[in-house]
Amino acid sequence: GSRASCSVLRNALHNSATRASLSASATSLRPPAVSFDTRLRSRHTTLAHRLRKRGYVTGAFGLWQLGVSASVASERELDRLQGVNRSALTPSKWAALAGGKVKRLVAGEFAALQEHVRKVGGFDVAERLYAGALDTEAVALPPPMRTHNVEWVADGAAQFIQTYGGNGGARDGDGYRPFFLYIGWTLPHGPDATVSLRPEALPFTPAGMWKPVGGSARATRAEVRRRGTDARAAIKTAKEAAEAAGK
Repeated sequence: GSRASCSVLRNALHNSATRASLSASATSLRPPAVSFDTRLRSRHTTLAHRLRKRGYVTGAFGLWQLGVSASVASERELDRLQGVNRSALTPSKWAALAGGKVKRLVAGEFAALQEHVRKVGGFDVAERLYAGALDTEAVALPPPMRTHNVEWVADGAAQFIQTYGGNGGARDGDGYRPFFLYIGWTLPHGPDATVSLRPEALPFTPAGMWKPVGGSARATRAEVRRRGTDARAAIKTAKEAAEAAGK
């Protein structure tokens, strides 16, 4: 049967696509139930689709967990990831690992995920994504790289806001163009979050090795906080621009 979703945002995005299809009698009795393994389909129209039609720039970041397209890698290639040793997972060794095959495999899987989220979710921008929970065998990453990277997601989301919000943001023919940002977090899923706090885990992402914005773990977290402050300022500026434009 159905059970509560672990992500309120994911639940809301899915409900925005499915609620319209429910009968009036069903919705009058209870809210729609969304099961844990819910998948969005190409036939669904989400809130992001609707907002994009109304001129919004739409962006998705973080935990998706609403289904993915078929893997672009073979079973043999995915099995190769299981045997990657932790000592080989450093930025300096990443490009040459298994003759470059691991890097290409991870990049290919991530690009397929981005395309799927853009198409099915209705997003213009799909970055810094996690296909699903990290504590599953289906994740196309070497096991040691299956860690939470909140800084990576937050940094991308802050950059999105800075790019599309405020005076430097997106403009349409009439001036201001609003944005819609969807963001989910891999926590509180497993694995143990304390592993993700170790400095050596900071470069690990589903897209491959990330070059932290601040170099060290401490500097990166300080830089992400600074970008977050700038993003909040951009939101304020965007709101003022929208009010001035009468939108």
